[in-house]
Amino acid sequence: MKQPTKAKAAQPATPALKNVTPAPDTTTAFLREVDEAMQQERLLAVWHNTKWFILAAVVMLVLAVAGQQAWNAWEKHQSRTMAAQWYAFSTSKDTAGKQAELTELLQTTDNGTRALAIYQLAAMQHTPEEKAKAYNQLVNDTSAPQWLRDISRLNAAIALIGSNPAAAKAQLEILAQTNMENIPSPAYTPALELLALLAQQANDVASAKGYTLKLLQQPGLPSDMRQRALQRLGALGGTTI
Repeated sequence: MKQPTKAKAAQPATPALKNVTPAPDTTTAFLREVDEAMQQERLLAVWHNTKWFILAAVVMLVLAVAGQQAWNAWEKHQSRTMAAQWYAFSTSKDTAGKQAELTELLQTTDNGTRALAIYQLAAMQHTPEEKAKAYNQLVNDTSAPQWLRDISRLNAAIALIGSNPAAAKAQLEILAQTNMENIPSPAYTPALELLALLAQQANDVASAKGYTLKLLQQPGLPSDMRQRALQRLGALGGTTI
């Protein structure tokens, strides 16, 4: 009689090995860490190579800002000083001492205050030549704006018209060239009118007509100046435009 064979104990099944793939989130995080580490290394390398240039640029920027602020403060101080000097001069009752005060202002001030001083100096002169000489200080001042230099030249010419027409004409002819150079000047049209008058007084009919016609061609000519020009043109026997 056969003995019953014992059943072999069941062995647990061994699962087949498969390729284990990391989770996508884990891979992304790892790659991000690697990328950040590389970026930090690059930044450190850039900083190491350029740190002195960066520091120099920062220092220069700070110095530039500080310098600009110092310059602005100095300009404000100068403006206050000039204004105080001009106020003291304008309110002074010492007529005899004003000439000396004006001379000091011309030596110690600039810009608008100096222009005011020059015009005041011109008004205090007693002869046309002295007045013109005072105005010519501004005419020859290259730091003054061109329009102010032109107005000063016009005033110098007006001062000389009665005593020295030739010198006045020379100044006015310079002003008459300004618009030919495409440089607009507030003294241009008054200069044309005065040149026409001087030519008329000298019986130079052709020049008087030429200046008057050129004057009438100016856009925006004031009505009173236009009326005088038309009357002068009629007196000269010229044709209207």
